[in-house]
Amino acid sequence: MEASEIKKILKRLSCERENSVIGNLARGNMVRKSMGRQYEIDDVEIERRLGDFPGGVIPYGPIYRALRNPKGDELMNIFGGSSEVPFSRVYEAGVGECLEKAILVQLAAQKGVDVPFLISGSLCEDGDFADFHAFNIIFRDGKPFLLDVQNPLSVSDGIVTHPYIAPVEDLLGQDYEFKVPNEWRQGRTYAIF
Repeated sequence: MEASEIKKILKRLSCERENSVIGNLARGNMVRKSMGRQYEIDDVEIERRLGDFPGGVIPYGPIYRALRNPKGDELMNIFGGSSEVPFSRVYEAGVGECLEKAILVQLAAQKGVDVPFLISGSLCEDGDFADFHAFNIIFRDGKPFLLDVQNPLSVSDGIVTHPYIAPVEDLLGQDYEFKVPNEWRQGRTYAIF
């Protein structure tokens, strides 16, 4: 499938499945977490706190390091009984999983030339459903790439040595599975939920 067709499908899905495929994030936008909880995007420049990067550059390693996986109910405690919280509160707490990292990627990438997409979908590993998962589709030089900050290929002493960035060849089936070249799969299958 041509890259332009993939982008066209993602744009259409961002209207039809607005909680599953998100184009640009703006101040005041809500991003659904789970169980009726959601984040309000209150600072569209929040990724700038990670460092001074040129517009559109995705600071993969700094995003990975900025948000550690929460222990116990840390993320739930941030909500404190509320159904929505400002995203900056999560960033300041320094905790986050795939969705929180994907939001930071989205905010950084959307300052570039091509429209990126934040995807709420699923991750299967070796053919078995692993989990609901958030990741990003970015475009560089018009070509689509799947970027998963939560699950880099290799980390050494807290430093990402091999990120997971795979070229996207196609979107398959009703679940819109992202087809990547076999040498990039690593036993993973990503799809839109």
